[in-house]
Amino acid sequence: MSSSISRPKILPVWFAFLGLLVAVFPSGASTAFAQSKDETSLPAASRLLPTDTMVYLQLDDADQLRQDMGKTSIGKMINDPQLKPFADQFYATARDLFDIISEEVGVNLDELLSIPQGQVAFAVHPSIPLGEDEKPKVEEREDDDPERAQRRRDRERRREAYGFGVTLIVDAGDRIDDLMRIIGKLENALEDGGLKRRVREVDGTEIVRFLPSRPGREPIEFFERENTLVFGVGNQSAENVLAHWNDESEDPTLADNATFGTTMSRCIGAETTRPQFTFFVDPHAIIDRVIKRTGSLTAGFVWHISRIPCFS
Repeated sequence: MSSSISRPKILPVWFAFLGLLVAVFPSGASTAFAQSKDETSLPAASRLLPTDTMVYLQLDDADQLRQDMGKTSIGKMINDPQLKPFADQFYATARDLFDIISEEVGVNLDELLSIPQGQVAFAVHPSIPLGEDEKPKVEEREDDDPERAQRRRDRERRREAYGFGVTLIVDAGDRIDDLMRIIGKLENALEDGGLKRRVREVDGTEIVRFLPSRPGREPIEFFERENTLVFGVGNQSAENVLAHWNDESEDPTLADNATFGTTMSRCIGAETTRPQFTFFVDPHAIIDRVIKRTGSLTAGFVWHISRIPCFS
């Protein structure tokens, strides 16, 4: 993104998404179980995301989880007479803090927490380099000596080849208008920051893209379909999700990843139930990419960390 972007204007919108994730995911890391809703054609997120996804967080059904919250271990703990005052105070403080940015976001904290209705998923995965016709022009500096300019070009090539993408999937149900209002705020901030807005239609679905104005920055793209928002940072991050959703991509997905499949097989509940909340992290893949991206071996000191399994 261009350095002219007003960070105070953009950050509130990112905090809204972060608050959305933090609000629903921790409460899902319990022993609650439920079947996913079948009101849309939205597949499980693992069948929409790239096979080399490095971080994966998925909440099966936000609305069902809220209904069952009182039955979970965390819900019972929060409602304990001795802990309830502390929980209430914590929420009141969070709500007061959120009020500072609620006007720019477009919703207050209570409204934000009520937006997810079904599946919610978050993933970090490798990004795909932009096409040559979409890359921002590199501005050479007059005071650069050849060596310094070459080092800068090398850094930019590594960032491009080994960048990280992020994808967020939120089934908002009948609250999709509230969620898209937040996206509208983000669009205004990105356009004010000088990013180029592009819209293309794929099989009747509009994909909105914001192309970076500086090298080394990732594009931002999103689409809304069947009351579900797919928001991505990284080239084709949202577009590839749509291709898998339409069953028009032959690329393997995270569900086809053998390591992911083995890990998930340890997290299956009873025959008629499945975990509400699962996550998967592959530190080896993350560290390997950081080393290649930065050209530094410092991250290799933590190479011995093993993959983190999912929990429910």
